[in-house]
Amino acid sequence: VKVDISKTGTLGIGVKDLSESTLTVSLLKRENEMAGAAEEAGLRLGDIIFGVNFVPTREGSKTLIKVLQRETKDNKSNSKCEKEGNPPNTSRRKLLYIQA
Repeated sequence: VKVDISKTGTLGIGVKDLSESTLTVSLLKRENEMAGAAEEAGLRLGDIIFGVNFVPTREGSKTLIKVLQRETKDNKSNSKCEKEGNPPNTSRRKLLYIQA
């Protein structure tokens, strides 16, 4: 599933470790009754996640957190640019590939 996190910087889901290398979607987070990025892309409660950006989730939810932190790092620098009056770097859409 291809998930665009450009707008929010988050997946909008909660996960639970099923085993050392698989996760399940245990929560769908919504703001103002709007679906989050992952739900919008097609993830549903109970879906099993076994990879993120084609990296196996061998460390469970830690893998997901590491990938999200790496992918959203630019969002923080964009906020800093905007505060300083510089245009943000928007040349790249933020996409995550969830293997479920």
